[in-house]
Amino acid sequence: MQNYVDFRKSIQDFLRLNPSPSSADTITFLGRLENQVFNICSSLDLKIGEQNNDLIKALKERIDLGDQLNMTKEATNKIIKCYNPRRMNPSLGSDEFRSVPIGI
Repeated sequence: MQNYVDFRKSIQDFLRLNPSPSSADTITFLGRLENQVFNICSSLDLKIGEQNNDLIKALKERIDLGDQLNMTKEATNKIIKCYNPRRMNPSLGSDEFRSVPIGI
């Protein structure tokens, strides 16, 4: 916002100090304004790029955490299957299952 304030002030100062500027003064002043605008835009491009990099980094971290969560979930499911196998109980002669209790 300060860049905008400085830009406006330079225009107001020029108009106040040069109520009837010559063509050469006007062209020189417009050249300075162009440089100011270019510098403002360049600095904003850098800031936007930095923010984009920060957002991309945060997104990658989030994806990595999601991947880790999925791996943990898969590992947990394998452990549960290992400790709690479902086996046919042939002595009952039916489809009933017995479970081994998990001692967690």
